[in-house]
Amino acid sequence: MPDPQHIVVIPSLGVLYCITPKVASRQWRAMLCQFDDAPGQTQWLDFPPELQEKIVATYFKYTFVREPFERLLSAYIDKFLYPKTEDQLILFAECYDACVPNAQ
Repeated sequence: MPDPQHIVVIPSLGVLYCITPKVASRQWRAMLCQFDDAPGQTQWLDFPPELQEKIVATYFKYTFVREPFERLLSAYIDKFLYPKTEDQLILFAECYDACVPNAQ
């Protein structure tokens, strides 16, 4: 079950959307909300349990995913080739030492 805070409901569109980090989910949500007649999306936890059951049964449900190898490559490039913080540099050194024994 996804984290309830990652589930967005757009009642006027009849959409139940699960946000997946690192796959442009927030950009897709922002685009969809432009077509929403209501003032904006609503968090899943804002609905009472009996209405949640009705929403699950009747709304269109979707999420976006990312190809796993591309995600791994992107993380490697972001965290190891172009680290942004000192902590990331330390993590790289620790990973390198753990994976390459006797490295100088």
